[in-house]
Amino acid sequence: MSTLDPELWFHERAAFYVEAQLLYHLNEVGVFRVLALGERASSDALAQRLGLVEPLLQTVLQYVHGVDDILDLDEEGLWGLTEFGRSVLERFGREDPRGARLNLFDVRVGGYGPVWTAAGALLKGEVSYGNGVERMGERAAQAVYKVGARMSGPLGSVLSALGVDEAVEWGVTTGLLQGLTGIDRLVGVDRNASALREAQQRANEAGAGEISWIQADVFETDTWLSRVSNEGRTAFFSVHFHEFLAAGEERVVELLKSLSSSHAGSYVLAMEQPCLPLEEREKVPRAHWLYAQSNQLIHHFIGNGRILRDDEWRALFHRGGCRCVRVESMEYLGYQLYVLELGVQP
Repeated sequence: MSTLDPELWFHERAAFYVEAQLLYHLNEVGVFRVLALGERASSDALAQRLGLVEPLLQTVLQYVHGVDDILDLDEEGLWGLTEFGRSVLERFGREDPRGARLNLFDVRVGGYGPVWTAAGALLKGEVSYGNGVERMGERAAQAVYKVGARMSGPLGSVLSALGVDEAVEWGVTTGLLQGLTGIDRLVGVDRNASALREAQQRANEAGAGEISWIQADVFETDTWLSRVSNEGRTAFFSVHFHEFLAAGEERVVELLKSLSSSHAGSYVLAMEQPCLPLEEREKVPRAHWLYAQSNQLIHHFIGNGRILRDDEWRALFHRGGCRCVRVESMEYLGYQLYVLELGVQP
């Protein structure tokens, strides 16, 4: 229950909304890339360097400075980052083979901006996602690579402990395959040709070993499963199980049953952030709670997946002929790794 008075609540929410938009666009035009280098500059110098309109830039910087704690303005009129501002950019900066990038609301404001703009029309049924409304796919795809990087270590440890001979990733927009070592065969399956090309390019740039890339719909096992070995132990893994549920639970159950029949004794590894019950709100770290709510909103609102509670995930796996042998923390925003043994009912 909020302890804010209604007037403060109203103005805070409005300020947060406006600031998130401005931070995203300041990042897009390069302001934070300059400040992240530790430089200090006047708004005029920043505008000239980046090709911006100085009076508007000055106004935006003054607003952010007035409502938040990430920008510093010294007595000489030079802008820089506060110590807290530097910690924010450190936390939300990353470096990949294509260079350093900053993530200041890239996905929620940038990638899904068109969806939020059309929310009223979506609610009234005047448009539907995919028919008049689309997210900015490149922004959303980059976010999955960021999540994947956080999960690489825990996933590798579990695969090593299981002693698998082969690892097959369903949905390759994570970069996880390229970081796996000590496994004889690596396979990526995705129905999207551009996603496969992007994943292969990233793997090549990272100097990863040989990976087999297969364009196929995961549900259509006759188009790809014959290219997966049935000798030794295989681990099929994905961070996209909630997206597979867009096709309906029964299709996921049938997929698991098919694998239980062909690869009994092998594993499915599902990396999921289960839906959190409301009664746990005060027990869960605030950042984890807010991320989980946004994650659920995004996937449910555009209809590209369903996020289940922990007990619902376990029931689904059980119906598919899998035994949940362990659940590991992915050490990132409440994500869990469900380790399922195929072909063995509890």
